[in-house]
Amino acid sequence: MNFSIYLRLLGMNSFHISKISPKAKYRDYMLRKRWIRPIDALTRRYESSSISTTVLGTHFKITDEGRSELFTFNWKLIPIFISFVALLISGLALFISIRK
Repeated sequence: MNFSIYLRLLGMNSFHISKISPKAKYRDYMLRKRWIRPIDALTRRYESSSISTTVLGTHFKITDEGRSELFTFNWKLIPIFISFVALLISGLALFISIRK
């Protein structure tokens, strides 16, 4: 999972619904992984034949699998964030000690 998918799933988890454009970069990937599901999918049956096609809408909802993956990624992201903050504090302390 990359950061843009993480932000999209985090928004869906917070607001319970999200609008995703059909041209969105990772929409099909998230659908294949079953992290999201469409809310307004339509099944269209053509009059000239017995073929029916499902057309996905633009509103999606996060699934339990998506929520689980979101929190798994969250637990991976927290130590990275803490390490980055510690690195910044160490660099700032070094800079201050050199200037004196």
